[in-house]
Amino acid sequence: MERDPTLTLSSVMSAVKDVANVRMLGLGLGLPDSVGKMVQRGHPMDVQRQQLEVATKWLERDSSASWSKLAAALEGMGLDVPAMKIRKQHLNDGVPQDTVSSGVSQSPSASSGVQHHTNGSNELPPGAAGVSFDSNSPNRVTDDSQGGVSADIGGTSLDPVAAGGSEDPSEVSLCPSDLQRLYDLLHRTKHDWRKIGERLGFSFEQLSDISFTHALHNDEDYFQELLRLWLERTPDCTTMKILADALSSAGYERIANQLKETF
Repeated sequence: MERDPTLTLSSVMSAVKDVANVRMLGLGLGLPDSVGKMVQRGHPMDVQRQQLEVATKWLERDSSASWSKLAAALEGMGLDVPAMKIRKQHLNDGVPQDTVSSGVSQSPSASSGVQHHTNGSNELPPGAAGVSFDSNSPNRVTDDSQGGVSADIGGTSLDPVAAGGSEDPSEVSLCPSDLQRLYDLLHRTKHDWRKIGERLGFSFEQLSDISFTHALHNDEDYFQELLRLWLERTPDCTTMKILADALSSAGYERIANQLKETF
């Protein structure tokens, strides 16, 4: 089953921001206890970093990761408030079906009470309330339930695509084919590859693995390998925003801004 597109690293981090026992969270999400222990050892005083690593590993390893799994893990820890927030925002649990799409409960007469003024036809049933549209002024609506109060909606569309909008560039996912372009832009940061790697969610053990397991010899090779491994993660973990934030927090804000302008 395809993963819910709203289940991104940033959205998961927002949902678990109040979790203090990150090791227990990892267990609840199905990660081995060794992962939680490793994360705690790597960042004993940084709970936010622990949250980031556990969330990253969960999204990378669990192909069936879902909001319901995260909510169940939080409930298993006794964290009912954030779990309920997830259920309301992403799972519609406990929300009446007639309010899911609009947030307003409607009576049968109200839900069907839309009339179009064409030549005086299509009148509403007696006593029915609704909204009417004037075919001669398509951007003007009348609320018949409020005594005929009219308003001009100006042709505005709630659909960002229909309105000419576009996807937020910062949420665009980078991919392995972007490796050379990224390295050409970021090569000046190569000496801080470990610091950048930490901010991208790599553990101490993973960074050490780059140093010792791979037959590499200098910071340039290490940095390229770091970028390659990061780009192989799931798309929601390799957005331009995540990389730009990591660069900024590592002290490379100017290069982070260049990244945003380039991609």
